[in-house]
Amino acid sequence: MRAGRRDLIRDLNRSLVLNLVRERGPLSRAEAARLSGLSSSTVTEIVAVLLADGYLMEEGRVAGGSAGIGRPATLLRVNPAAGFVVGLKLTADSLTATVTDLAAEVRGFVTVPHPPATSRAGIVAAFDEAVALALEAAGVDRGDVMGLGVGAPGAVADGRLGGSPIPGLAGIDLPRLLEEQFGLPAYLDNDVNTLTIAEQLYGAGAGASTFVVVTVGRGIGMGIVVNGVLHRGRRGAAGELGHVLAAPDGPRCWCGRRGCLEALAAEPALVRDVLAATGRLHPPSELAALAAREPGVAAILASAGRLVGRAVGDAATILDPERVILSGEGVRLGPAYLDAVRDGVRSHHGMADLELVVEPWGDETWARGAATLVLRELFHPAHLRGESAPSPAAPRAVRPTPTRARMGRGGPR
Repeated sequence: MRAGRRDLIRDLNRSLVLNLVRERGPLSRAEAARLSGLSSSTVTEIVAVLLADGYLMEEGRVAGGSAGIGRPATLLRVNPAAGFVVGLKLTADSLTATVTDLAAEVRGFVTVPHPPATSRAGIVAAFDEAVALALEAAGVDRGDVMGLGVGAPGAVADGRLGGSPIPGLAGIDLPRLLEEQFGLPAYLDNDVNTLTIAEQLYGAGAGASTFVVVTVGRGIGMGIVVNGVLHRGRRGAAGELGHVLAAPDGPRCWCGRRGCLEALAAEPALVRDVLAATGRLHPPSELAALAAREPGVAAILASAGRLVGRAVGDAATILDPERVILSGEGVRLGPAYLDAVRDGVRSHHGMADLELVVEPWGDETWARGAATLVLRELFHPAHLRGESAPSPAAPRAVRPTPTRARMGRGGPR
């Protein structure tokens, strides 16, 4: 067998065992062998390497055998402190950085202003400052960081961000810049995709083969997982829920068309409609409380929520997901909006029993989602996901390796 093929199989098997322990652990070596289909000797060899590298740790013992007969078995679990990753959520005016351990638990995070970048040096300086402050908040040394993940609104192709509201970054190979600055693997994806990956690994999507994540905020996006794989579409544009037609004669959208869902039901549209109805300008964070006092505002939120719910119901009719996860800043819009979303979804035939989960996450969680771009490479390398394989392996076999960015999609959020 050629050396390259042996190395690939070895790495696949290590990732398989590591992910089984993460998902099902704590596990004994015998259980890992049974669940993985690998031989006991192969699992023993893999576990020895993962223990030596610090990715696994032993804890306690249980009676051996299925009937509790035999030598006690040592249990294995993933060591969360074996390494750390940095996730960065990029918006038009801020940069949120979070440091997580291997269990995706946040150890520290910061948000810093992100003024429009005018040079590559300015971009790198902004990221360097955010990472340094986040590491300080987490009490983590830079040498213990395994990689960087960045989530941003916009289409992502070949490591470059385009079709995005963030000025100064169009056409720049951001992962390469960050790899050169930090000497670490760097990954870039659309921010809704990063949130979807986080839900798949650690959130409400865990254990679901097919699910969707719908985000409402400055924009409306959708992440799609089908048969365990994040669906990106031919051009990486899958999930542009905000740009489906909701009203042919509706207001003009930033994309140039009229009547897009985003132009009618995203937070800026609600602020606009409430201003027109009341003569008062209220930020999105105040709309839920205002709706509780003023029926007219509640009606505006409910109308928008029903539009979102119907669009989600249309998508669910096509994809037949196990559950829909609603997240993003829009969940702060309160019962008037969220109840209408639920009503809009369930108005579709066959959707009455569809599970709808609301996840009230903020920028910290979006940054945590970006961190999972790195964690996914550790637990679910590309050759296990049916995607393009990453670049040549890093010195440590199971550590994530530098790769050009995943495909993504655009739209201001």
